[in-house]
Amino acid sequence: FNPVYGQTLALGATPLTNTYETQKAWGIYFQDQMDLTDRLKLRLGGRYDNYRQTVLNRNTNRFAPAVHQTQFNPTGGVLYEVSDDISVFAGYGEGFRPNSGVDAASNPFPAELSKSYEVGVRLGEPGGALSGSIAAFTMTKNNISIIYSSRPNHRRLSSIIHSVCVCCLVASTKENAALANDRYGNLSSPIHPIIRKSCMLV
Repeated sequence: FNPVYGQTLALGATPLTNTYETQKAWGIYFQDQMDLTDRLKLRLGGRYDNYRQTVLNRNTNRFAPAVHQTQFNPTGGVLYEVSDDISVFAGYGEGFRPNSGVDAASNPFPAELSKSYEVGVRLGEPGGALSGSIAAFTMTKNNISIIYSSRPNHRRLSSIIHSVCVCCLVASTKENAALANDRYGNLSSPIHPIIRKSCMLV
């Protein structure tokens, strides 16, 4: 394959798509985790986005409608330690991602939006002899820009719901657990390889 760039189009021929796009964006976010009690932890956060887009159609020398969008997306989570070895948790978050380009009618695409939920249980302590987690996660995404199967030069919007359940178990011997405690508790100690056996089911 040896493409040659910069060639002149045949007389009377015009490209199907020829646009010049400008995007300007800025955002600010925050997140904090608070210990409400010895066993209850709360995480709260959010992100504010400010986005501008202009698209010039070079074939017609006309601009598509300008886009100026602001969006705030919250996020949060909670974890409760039922006992020293069992914790339950839940989380929620929203997402925002501007789409590039225009549709077949030269109209800009609205931004992609998402919402996600997660609940689960954590077992044991990280680095302990036995630890793991079981979690269920689902995400809904709208305004996903995809290519037309019959019109490759144009795009359209779609939606998707993605759900998954994950089970992860990590086991280590007492000797490896002791090495892990020594490694992270004493900075002057040599680094030892820690061998664990793990299993994940999705």
